[in-house]
Amino acid sequence: MEASPQHLRFQIEDTGIGIAPEHLEDIFLPFQQVSQRSQQIEGTGLGLAITKKLVSLMGGTLQVKSSPGQGSTFWFTVKLPPAHECPKSVCQNTPPITRLKGKTRKVLVIDDKWENRAVLTNILGPLGFTVYEAASGREGLEKTEELRPDVILMDLVMPVMDGFEATRRIRQSPHLKHVVVIALSASVFEHNRQQSMDAGCNDFLPKPIREEQLFQTLQKHLGLEWEYANQVDLEPQTKEPTLLVPPRQELETLFDLAKKGQILGVRNTIEEIERLGSQYSPFVAVLRSYSKGFNLKQLCQFLQPYLNEKT
Repeated sequence: MEASPQHLRFQIEDTGIGIAPEHLEDIFLPFQQVSQRSQQIEGTGLGLAITKKLVSLMGGTLQVKSSPGQGSTFWFTVKLPPAHECPKSVCQNTPPITRLKGKTRKVLVIDDKWENRAVLTNILGPLGFTVYEAASGREGLEKTEELRPDVILMDLVMPVMDGFEATRRIRQSPHLKHVVVIALSASVFEHNRQQSMDAGCNDFLPKPIREEQLFQTLQKHLGLEWEYANQVDLEPQTKEPTLLVPPRQELETLFDLAKKGQILGVRNTIEEIERLGSQYSPFVAVLRSYSKGFNLKQLCQFLQPYLNEKT
């Protein structure tokens, strides 16, 4: 019997400046942004308008409540069918990157928002990059002079000194003109991309940053080589005797969580498997190589042959 659709509620809260009641309907209009004049906001004002349309097409309604000075809450509820199996499309042959080969590279992330800096630091740090941060264009210039990084990930919209001006000043310095500068921006308009190139940036990445695109861009400009997960991780049918398989119940739980994209649940289950005994340590190491890089699609691929085995 086919399972009935499930109601799922998606909700996000912030602790920002909030929105006045008379402006709540306006924020869903195209090209509208509600903010104080003294604040700079990235983007075009299309995000909420597009999101509302997409939610409507899925049979839901995007709603909001907000209190000025306290923050806002957005939410919607939609009906989605249950997933019965891991789609073939999630099974890819490309192994996850585990580390940078060769010498350590220095990366300077210049962005006025700490959460944006944290995302890039958490992506690149575990791979072997030495990551430094700067919270403004002016601070970025000072750290560029001091650190001489191999690459700068430069946000374009910042107060006081934006990324365009910071890049121009970097290019004016004879001993910094060869530093790779990659522009980061929430705007995807071609004139913003061209303006960043005119300022001296080597490349352009749209926000939100996609890991694969980031890695490809870094590899292109720095000539990087990567270390990947061991071949045994990708072909469990050729597993070595030392790769002792945990109980099937734990694998089924892990597979189900990976299908649903529940990374925290995946990591908690891996810890539970580790507590079952040191004999599972080699298997746990493989699982962690996938969860560390958020490679849940590849994790499904890795687990599938074990679940297909007859008990």
